[in-house]
Amino acid sequence: MFSSTALRIVFSFVLFAAASSIASAQVFCEPGTGGVINCPCGNNPSGLIRGCNNSLNTGGARMAAGGNPSVSNDQLAISSLDFGTSGPTCSATIVNPLCVLYQGNTTIAGGIPFGDGVICCGGNVLLLNAKPATNGTYRYPEFMTDPSISALSASLGDPLSAGFVRCYFVAYRDSCPSFCVPSLRQKSNSWLVTWVP
Repeated sequence: MFSSTALRIVFSFVLFAAASSIASAQVFCEPGTGGVINCPCGNNPSGLIRGCNNSLNTGGARMAAGGNPSVSNDQLAISSLDFGTSGPTCSATIVNPLCVLYQGNTTIAGGIPFGDGVICCGGNVLLLNAKPATNGTYRYPEFMTDPSISALSASLGDPLSAGFVRCYFVAYRDSCPSFCVPSLRQKSNSWLVTWVP
């Protein structure tokens, strides 16, 4: 019998491995690459598919999109990991900060500063879900009873139709005040998702 921790690790691995097979989704907003601006404090990510680095030096939070973004049978799932903050004293290890999943309906070419990170999602930006990471990983939906992403979008005034493109990212708090002076906000990379019938 797998432990809950082992199941979460397996889930995250499968989701990240499957992400590149989603024809209607693409990685978006990788700071310092592809015409996107550098991170505000020289804290560029350690590699691709990451947001800006944080005070815990995880290399930057990674986000993946998996499942089928279908308006008739929504199975889209978001997973993000490698969060980190060294805490308000800048000497702790916090891997389960409050994480917030956002959806935007336009893109910002080249990105703009967003706290300690870079944001490329704009327009009507909706807060879809907020909860702490668990064992260093954020997932939505996490439970069978969680509303689908398209249901959340509709409940917030943005009903999705086939062909609609939406931008997703996970933001979190990097609470070390001396790491990057502009702000305590931080985020993952983003994904662009085209919804299908």
